[in-house]
Amino acid sequence: MEHNGIASDRKSELPLSSTLADCRGKKLRELIVDNTLRTFISSAEPPSQLVQEIGPDLAELLHAAKQSDGRVIRPLPIHRIQTFMEEEANLGEYASLVMTTLQFVDVLETDAVLDRHTSDRARRLLAPLEQREPLGTNKAGERPRRPGGRLSL
Repeated sequence: MEHNGIASDRKSELPLSSTLADCRGKKLRELIVDNTLRTFISSAEPPSQLVQEIGPDLAELLHAAKQSDGRVIRPLPIHRIQTFMEEEANLGEYASLVMTTLQFVDVLETDAVLDRHTSDRARRLLAPLEQREPLGTNKAGERPRRPGGRLSL
């Protein structure tokens, strides 16, 4: 069975996408309105070494997160480009800016954006995507490094 592009043979997983969509529609609007979650447009180019390591798109996101004291949310590991996913990228000073998808769920639960039931289901869905421990020094569920920091998607 396929639902919203996600293959599943268990009917119990299907309502999660609609539950998350409902939550996303309401709670994420609140995060955008209070400027906690926003798009950041950077005028500076990321370092060429970072672009060569992970590609221009992710390099731009990480560079923007560094400039705005934000975080980039994505599963780990991050691989070096052109290595056929055989080598992990060296993110250097940018590593602590990566927040795993599971850490993000923890933040949403802590901030009461997701209830316990929904966050548990989200963790079960996202856990297979995470193949490495978080890179940063922040613990799961902590906010960005300073109050008022931003999350970049």
